Amino acid sequence: MENYIYETSGGHIGYFQIEDGKCRFFPYNYPANYIDGGDWKTYFNLLKAASPDPDSFVISQDMIHEAMTRHISQSGRISTHKVIKTLRVDDAGSYYPRINRGEPGLSAHQINSNERADEIRSFDNIIESLLDIFRTIEPESGNFLAYGNRLRELLIVSCTEVEYLLQRSVVENGRRPQKKNYSTADYFWCLSIQRLNEYSVELPAYPTLGKFSPFKNWSAPNYTQSLPWYDAYNKVKHDRGGTKHLATFESLINSIAAIHILLEAQYGKEIFEYRFQYTFRTIFYSSARPIWKADEICTPILHSDLKEWKKIKMES
Repeated sequence: MENYIYETSGGHIGYFQIEDGKCRFFPYNYPANYIDGGDWKTYFNLLKAASPDPDSFVISQDMIHEAMTRHISQSGRISTHKVIKTLRVDDAGSYYPRINRGEPGLSAHQINSNERADEIRSFDNIIESLLDIFRTIEPESGNFLAYGNRLRELLIVSCTEVEYLLQRSVVENGRRPQKKNYSTADYFWCLSIQRLNEYSVELPAYPTLGKFSPFKNWSAPNYTQSLPWYDAYNKVKHDRGGTKHLATFESLINSIAAIHILLEAQYGKEIFEYRFQYTFRTIFYSSARPIWKADEICTPILHSDLKEWKKIKMES
């Protein structure tokens, strides 16, 4: 079996698999949901027969690109942009734990676990508590500086969940050994790997609140201070009386938006946006998310009607 990630002149990327003289392909960032296939050998046999010297005929990279282009264009469902680049993949079916970059079928594979179910229940409880606060504090930007004990309590709960999700990413990818205490310096690895700073979310039911990008300014060496909502949590949990005013309405919403972003970054947008069997509640909508390149995504094994993910690998 040969597995490739291809890129076209139109900027589309996708997967191409060759096995036993047959081929299949699947577009990664094109609005279609199918796997196609066909005969792979015939085209090259014709080229060889037409060659001036068939005995020394060698399949070039350009020929491979042309053959891929022909198969993709013949599907009739994608424009005929030419394949201009391919990346050979030797570990098809492997994926990184808690890292989802939009790979097809990966979200459905990842979320089928008790651990994921527990995380969704926790998020759902936090969302319910936030909606209860919305019944008391009008959800509009003019109230961003409001603070109080109820906000402080939920800020602590939500930031604890943020810590948990970041910690699991770090540990399961082998970036830090299991230990008693972690810090934002340990979690910072997730920023570039999951591109958390490129997410923005909105609350469609509460449009006047605007957009939230809780990880936008996360940076070194001020790992905690560059996250004002997390810095507020870090202070109010140790000194309730002296720092209660830091537990603001805005910080609380940012902290819960951060959970939404982390769940999507770890399990894929389908966890909230796929409208059939696997869709879980959120009051947030991701209005901006990372755009991944061909050399950043994992490759599934393509079958006639599904995308298979078989094993976990470690992010370098």
